[in-house]
Amino acid sequence: MKSLLSQVRQFLSNTYQKPVSPQEILRIAVGVGLFVSLFLIVFQPFGFSKVQSPFKFWYIGGFGLVSFLVVSSTGLLLYPFLFGKRSLMLWESILWDSFTLLMVAIGNYGYMLFLFGFRQGSMSFFAVMLFFTFLVGLFPITFLALYQYIDYLKNDQKLSPGEDTPVYPSTILCLKSGQTKDYFEIQSEKLSYLEASDNYVTLYYWEEGQLQQKLMRITLQKALDQLPSHGFFQCHRSFVINLLGVASLEGNAQKMQVRLKGQDTRIPVSRRRIAELKNALGPMANP
Repeated sequence: MKSLLSQVRQFLSNTYQKPVSPQEILRIAVGVGLFVSLFLIVFQPFGFSKVQSPFKFWYIGGFGLVSFLVVSSTGLLLYPFLFGKRSLMLWESILWDSFTLLMVAIGNYGYMLFLFGFRQGSMSFFAVMLFFTFLVGLFPITFLALYQYIDYLKNDQKLSPGEDTPVYPSTILCLKSGQTKDYFEIQSEKLSYLEASDNYVTLYYWEEGQLQQKLMRITLQKALDQLPSHGFFQCHRSFVINLLGVASLEGNAQKMQVRLKGQDTRIPVSRRRIAELKNALGPMANP
């Protein structure tokens, strides 16, 4: 049972969705608004079929407009505040989608009260509307989730070891500071990259789906000396990267950067190290 719970926890902690831009949020909001309007016009639930008014379809279209405003406002205002520009884990995506549906239900319920002035049994009616909102929203949310997941996997395929990708054995790394008793142990594949600043090095590593940091008083060269000779590469005077964490190379021979797995970080590559880095990555460097 504990093993199953651990697997579920690990699955829910997987990086699931790339960061969503404001343009994407607006496209999603437009899609949700159109879907809500068309669904209500076609099926006319909640007694809409009994409404006799020449403006009936305009009223119904208002629910789509409200849905658009709710999704776009929550996405543009709350999403950056809560998640910034990082990728979401699966459990975060599920909670965010559920919260968005709840806000859509509240917004449309308020619009319903504005139109028809429901006063009796409002809480029970809201519960019914909330239920149908989640039921109807399940279809576009599921489609969107599948699209996002497939898109993420496509962008992430270069990160999975294959026949053309270098594979290095997992080892336990132990980095020790020369002047203090500070040391740090981690599995080699979880260490993403190292960044130097004077006599300090910041280690960036993955833990439960989150990118963490640890500052150590050590020079980059001394840290590099403690890393295995394979799997890690100093691409710049201030950076050492894990080759298994490389997603792609961007730029040209004058200015090249490394895009890392599951994050927006771009690591600079010194011009004199470009050819050596491409050789270390092999076919992966030229997908």
